[in-house]
Amino acid sequence: MWNVSLGLKVASPVEANGKVDEVQVKVTHGSKRIEVTNIAACLIQDAKKTAVKACNAFLDDLSAKGHADLELDKSAEIAAEELEPSGHIKRFIRGLEEAIGLKERVIVVKKDVSGKEIARYDSFELGTITVRPNDAKSYYRKARTAADEFEKFRYFYLVAENISDKIRMLNGFGRLNERHLLKLGLQTCFKSNPSSLLNVARSVPEFITKSDPLDAVVELLYEGNRCQLNHAKASNKKKVPFNPQDIETVRNVLPLAEFVAKSLLDHEEGSLLAHP
Repeated sequence: MWNVSLGLKVASPVEANGKVDEVQVKVTHGSKRIEVTNIAACLIQDAKKTAVKACNAFLDDLSAKGHADLELDKSAEIAAEELEPSGHIKRFIRGLEEAIGLKERVIVVKKDVSGKEIARYDSFELGTITVRPNDAKSYYRKARTAADEFEKFRYFYLVAENISDKIRMLNGFGRLNERHLLKLGLQTCFKSNPSSLLNVARSVPEFITKSDPLDAVVELLYEGNRCQLNHAKASNKKKVPFNPQDIETVRNVLPLAEFVAKSLLDHEEGSLLAHP
């Protein structure tokens, strides 16, 4: 058995733990390390691969649920200990020194009439979370941690594309073109509360209201940005790197793209995953 510690690019703003395929993963508030324990492997290379896979699933979940946006630091040396059946350490490989990075802490305490504490919430202490590995969460975390506006939008859109296709398959539809696929995802996700989507869309300066509001959102996200960021034909509209106006228009639409991505993630977590 192995316990493996890997580096994070920034210190964790929360404390949480979870289980991924029998492997325990934990982050500690203020630490740039992520700890993985209970790894069954003969070689350290295999233990590291298992640890990295479990870490990424865990970090995807943290990001998708809005708790923290963290990435593994590939340049950081791992710290690993191989355990004998008795639990004694057989071999130890030393990792990097930890660094501290803090953010504002929120603590809410609920008391009864006598002043006795009956409930407590601490934003740094998430406790045990349920981890469900998911490709869409990987795209979401990549978008959240990306520094470039174009890259952020691409990965938020990939979240929407990925989950919309799952919706298509679940409903037994054949192949749809990209535009219709996105509309299907939006229709399914926001059918009970379309105004929440439109309220966010209307805050985007480039949003143009149409008789079918969903069509207007699809046009803005798909034709207006996804196509223009992924194609560069000289004869077509496109978004060009380092062009200040193009960067500004993409920056304007990012809140909508993220809202759509996060809403679809929540829909998948609450509805799609309930199906076998």
